[in-house]
Amino acid sequence: MNFTMAKKIVVVDDDIDFLSELEEALRLCDYEVRPFSDPAQVRQAAVLDKPDLFLLDMRMHGKSGLQLASELSEDFGLNRPPVIVMTGYFSENELSQMRLDGIKACYTKPFDLFDMLSKIKKLLHEPASQKDFIVSKPFRQENKT
Repeated sequence: MNFTMAKKIVVVDDDIDFLSELEEALRLCDYEVRPFSDPAQVRQAAVLDKPDLFLLDMRMHGKSGLQLASELSEDFGLNRPPVIVMTGYFSENELSQMRLDGIKACYTKPFDLFDMLSKIKKLLHEPASQKDFIVSKPFRQENKT
């Protein structure tokens, strides 16, 4: 029997439909998921719940994913879990701030879900991979006609 605890992932996105789809995909991969559509609710819950990873939307009502990542750094200090950000509006100008904030990856919507799930698995199970930083361009499925 395997008694390992499921890794906890906090997902924050103000797009309820996207949040639900991502939550379902992560649960199917046996992760314990804490979904939030309001970034203002995340800090207190995260400190109490101690997640293993954060998935944050970059642009939300009231607070950006970068702002939230910075606040979580204040709360967790050097022990802040890895952060992956997602955005529909990628800007090269934000890359330096992402690196300064210790963001581990940026996925531009729509993205390849399997690519993200692979990165999550690496971050949670291969500590050396936390030194990597990736930027994923939008995923476009090509028509084969």
